Amino acid sequence: DYSSCSLKYLILRLIGIKHIIVHEHAPGIREVPGYAKLLIKKLIHRLPLICASGLIATTEYVRRRHIDVLGMPEDRCYCATNGLPVQPASQPTNLFDEYGIPENRKVMVTTGRANKYKGVDFALDVLAQLVVDRHEKNIHYIFCGDGPDLEAFKSTAKSLGVQDHVTFTGHLDAVFPCLEACDFAFHPSRGEVGYSLSILEYMQAGLPVIVPDNPSVCGATIDGVTGYIYKEHDLSDAVAKINKFLTDPLEVGIMGKQARQHVLEEYRLENTHDQLLRAISTIVAS
Repeated sequence: DYSSCSLKYLILRLIGIKHIIVHEHAPGIREVPGYAKLLIKKLIHRLPLICASGLIATTEYVRRRHIDVLGMPEDRCYCATNGLPVQPASQPTNLFDEYGIPENRKVMVTTGRANKYKGVDFALDVLAQLVVDRHEKNIHYIFCGDGPDLEAFKSTAKSLGVQDHVTFTGHLDAVFPCLEACDFAFHPSRGEVGYSLSILEYMQAGLPVIVPDNPSVCGATIDGVTGYIYKEHDLSDAVAKINKFLTDPLEVGIMGKQARQHVLEEYRLENTHDQLLRAISTIVAS
């Protein structure tokens, strides 16, 4: 996540460094600058001594962000997509025994750091719409993770009246067995690098995923095939998408299988390694 251009690079080159390659995985959306500012950025990124020889982004979204926002030449921007090693078979966690969840409930899961940036407060609002307003009693939400806002999330769940439909597991050493026991995933994050590793983990566990249409979050999700994409911050739309999974278990199963197949084909760690090696070889050769 170093800058794509810096006066430090001039010093490095003066002492003999031949190639400077930046690996970029900073999350979030960046505002596209106006024409004049973008032109200046493009000119700066064409000064050979202070600019990186090439940039390797962790997703296509991040690659395009450097071209469209920072003005970096497209022929110096590459992508080595985030990927996962294939998980060995495991024994799914018995969520009903482990956490006292009623067996008639469908389990929706989110994993990640307990930080408001991850949108867990929005997930709790959605849950309240389903449980309190629509009287959907057959849903349970599991959040796996620890962090600075965990206690605030617990307080929010209680204030919304959904504390009996939420489980906060805290940190888990092995999250995959828990994911395999869930029905579907909800990832309402406000920003990632195009998608998060959590989303790939859901998919590899055979879970369809519901994500916002934020371009820095939904890049790995095929709407209507591996999950659903809802309008960001739109409670009604998110509730409607989740309700589809609550009322159609056959669709959950089909999409879950498609999600797993998609991640095994497109997001294997071996693919990441191949893309990374090709990008470095091309940058050095040019």
